[in-house]
Amino acid sequence: MARPFHIDSRATIKWADSLPSVPFHHGVFQPLNLAMWLINTTTLRLEFFNDADDVAYVILSHTWGPEEIIFGDMGDLAAAKGKSGWNKIQQTCKIASTQGYRFAWIDTCCIDKSSSAELSEAINAMFSWYRKAAICYAYLADLFIEPGAGIEDSLRECRWFTRGWTLQELIASVNIRFYDASWNFVASKHQIMGEISRITGVDVPVLENVTSLTEIPVGRRMAWASNRETTRTEDIAYCLLGIFDISIPPLYGEGVRAFHRLQEEIARQSNDLTLFAWEQDETDQHQYRAIFAKSPREFHNCSNLRALPPRFYAANEFSLTNRGLRIATNLSFWYPPHVNRRASKDEHLLFGLDCLECSGRTGFTPQWVGITLERFGSTYVRTSPGSLAYRPSRPSASDGSSKGLFAYIARTLGPKQLEDFQSKAIVSITFKPAIIPGGDKYYMGVTRGAEFTEIFEVLAPRNFLTYMPFPQKFWRSTDIAQPAIVFGFQGPSNDLWAMPYSESDIQNGMPDYTTSTSDESFTDKYLLIRDYVFERFSEQSGLLSTERMPVCIQFREPRHQSWLHQFSVRVSSTANAPPSTQLVQSARSVGSFSIEFVHTIVDENYREEPQAGI
Repeated sequence: MARPFHIDSRATIKWADSLPSVPFHHGVFQPLNLAMWLINTTTLRLEFFNDADDVAYVILSHTWGPEEIIFGDMGDLAAAKGKSGWNKIQQTCKIASTQGYRFAWIDTCCIDKSSSAELSEAINAMFSWYRKAAICYAYLADLFIEPGAGIEDSLRECRWFTRGWTLQELIASVNIRFYDASWNFVASKHQIMGEISRITGVDVPVLENVTSLTEIPVGRRMAWASNRETTRTEDIAYCLLGIFDISIPPLYGEGVRAFHRLQEEIARQSNDLTLFAWEQDETDQHQYRAIFAKSPREFHNCSNLRALPPRFYAANEFSLTNRGLRIATNLSFWYPPHVNRRASKDEHLLFGLDCLECSGRTGFTPQWVGITLERFGSTYVRTSPGSLAYRPSRPSASDGSSKGLFAYIARTLGPKQLEDFQSKAIVSITFKPAIIPGGDKYYMGVTRGAEFTEIFEVLAPRNFLTYMPFPQKFWRSTDIAQPAIVFGFQGPSNDLWAMPYSESDIQNGMPDYTTSTSDESFTDKYLLIRDYVFERFSEQSGLLSTERMPVCIQFREPRHQSWLHQFSVRVSSTANAPPSTQLVQSARSVGSFSIEFVHTIVDENYREEPQAGI
């Protein structure tokens, strides 16, 4: 046994003077061994063990109350005994001593929380400390079992089953003995395994320590914590470190960022896609979210997930980059009902999560689970985050059209970005073949004089939204370059701008127009047009100058020099959306807009035939 030393009741406790420095490795605290303070169950004094791996000790699991005994109090036992929290220490040591154990560990007084180094080590080693304990005493301070009452109903009301830290203590501890408010033994974990599983949602094989936690999908493990709370916001992440076998340095003051860091670290060490199977709370009305959840509460519906075995995870390759989460598997095209397929290819993706759900929500029929993504610039965000997407077959690129597809999914969205994502508008584009003397005869017969309208539901804050080529079916000529329209919003008032352009302008200005890598081919044209607009029509500040944008472009056909094609744009706002479309009601509408994209043909050799009799 490692040689201990004790602290005299008159001594001043200084952690830095008594412990060797323990290095940090790659920003994560790495415990060198099972170094910990233990309470001598006979003297009730703290003793430090540089390596307690071979020390038999008991450990206490409880919920904090008033006047808890902290590390500094243990330097003056006489004063400590005057606090109400002393009874926990006294009772723990009394029971442990009776059962033949010389040492005990209690989180309130065996961690010097004034030392950031010791606190970091303790948080990252906590799961191991409970796993290595000979016995865990679970003290339920609010458990009062009435005669004739069922033990499950009584346990369900206990605060111990609602706290974040007690979850890993329940799972890590091999041997747990439950005590009521009067320190009467109630039952062991093994005796009430079924009741505990029903209360907590934790699988019985996990409670029995016969199933490795790595065999349980990440989403299901998150669901165990979905109804639990911690006093400090950051602790809802730190209390799960052991459950996911993750080590991160605690940074109190970072708030919800702690849970974000936990998910990032899980993503780095596991390719289990159920990490992304969360659902936004009903009180949160955001239409768009980044890839990570805000808290374990958003995994509350994941208790029914069934994931593919870990041996099949190898194909799920993804990584975290400065652009977001990069994923190249399980992606396929998806089209919402309001989206025009021809105009919006690559705008919407279905991300299959390689897991099944069979519950009341799926009619008790196994359904494959996925999430829907929408493109914003060169990254994607999650759309409709309040629900999962269900499919009868496994979502994949099985149709071949989306093979080789990859996406960057945003890791975070700030408050302003979320507000912007909520801003939507209806834009209707009407394609009008102009009917002028001598012009109509050059249109295709079936489309002569016809016009049609495409309607888009778009995100207003984008400077560059989308583009639409003019349908070439309208006219006979195939010699001129393909004209198109590009439109977007500008400025704080989200004013719509639109301009015609020719794809020949891009081809002439960029020799490598047709050259692209396979990884980025799906964004090439989008980025080229964006760059084209930015290079020619932006100010020094980077803002677009709509006054400089062309309102029309003209072409002459090589074989018919007398034919002059003109494509012009007219923009206007309308008070109401077209009756054929409806905005998502939860989104903030910035208005409805209409664009006319007019094609005019003039034959300069055309002479009107004189009418007879004149």
